[in-house]
Amino acid sequence: MAREAAQDVRQVARGYREMSLAGEVDRAVALLESSGVSAQAHLADVTLPERSEAALAWAVREGVTNVLRHSRPTTCTITTSLQDGRVRLEVANDGAPAAPGAPDGGLTGLAERAAQAGGSCTTTPTGEGGFLLAVEVAA
Repeated sequence: MAREAAQDVRQVARGYREMSLAGEVDRAVALLESSGVSAQAHLADVTLPERSEAALAWAVREGVTNVLRHSRPTTCTITTSLQDGRVRLEVANDGAPAAPGAPDGGLTGLAERAAQAGGSCTTTPTGEGGFLLAVEVAA
């Protein structure tokens, strides 16, 4: 047990702890709602490779952090969908500023994680103060 505990501590310290997409979404919804934002999540029932799961979990964490840091949202939705062997995550919110700033380091990191999982990351203003973060990875 001591060896396992030491190994767990080393993995956490190195940042290799497995992240769960469902767990991150649950935490994100709770955080959004505690901040007064109406939040909904709709996740496709799909088992993902570890790298893809981690990339999407990080995208939820970073996306919701940015929603709360850079917007004045009243609503936020987190969805995943499966199509043609790829999973697409979307984090959409209202209340985005009219002139978004330059991408920050977190979004650059998300794009790198998505690429490592065979995917991509895009951000798009959606009009009427909306904003969409989309990350696609191999299923």
